[in-house]
Amino acid sequence: MCQSVADRTILDGEKFDLIIDGNCLHCLFDEDRVAFYDNMERLTNLDGYVFISSAISSNEDEETPKISPIKRCFVNRDSIVEELRKRGFGLLEEWRNNGSHEHYYGLFCRSE
Repeated sequence: MCQSVADRTILDGEKFDLIIDGNCLHCLFDEDRVAFYDNMERLTNLDGYVFISSAISSNEDEETPKISPIKRCFVNRDSIVEELRKRGFGLLEEWRNNGSHEHYYGLFCRSE
């Protein structure tokens, strides 16, 4: 099966203990980003986890998403954590890779 992570019918009726974002989030903009989070919320069990792997902006003070020439949406670490918090996911642990491009890894737990 091949579907977009922004398809609101993806895996309809399923629930999972763990959802892994394999570097999709930083490729999603506007309505696709909202649909991704809607799907993540809909598909995760109440005590489930989400693992995010996303390129991020290295500018911690910047709140506006930065669109790169190759269509990537770079937000800072705080923005990702806040997006997930608004969806009912609390941060458990996080890592950052500050190589040639800054990358964020976060493990979140769904909470009521």
